Amino acid sequence: MDGQLGELKAAAIPEIKIDDKIYRTSPGLRVYGQNNALIMQSHIPQQAAVWFQIEATSGNVWRLWLLNADEVSAIKKRPKIQATE
Repeated sequence: MDGQLGELKAAAIPEIKIDDKIYRTSPGLRVYGQNNALIMQSHIPQQAAVWFQIEATSGNVWRLWLLNADEVSAIKKRPKIQATE
């Protein structure tokens, strides 16, 4: 799945801080809770492990999943995919 693992450190929509980088969020941002149900942007925690996707054209975060410890562990165990020419 195309995306990145990160640590959400602050959320003040339309900006969020993941790891040490501030991202803008797209107008259609979708946030999924740990039960994989959509949650309101006002319920985004200030700190959490996340998997997120960035729009290729704008560079904005457009999908964000809040992860539990088991999901983080499983993602870290995945083999890294190397781009080939």
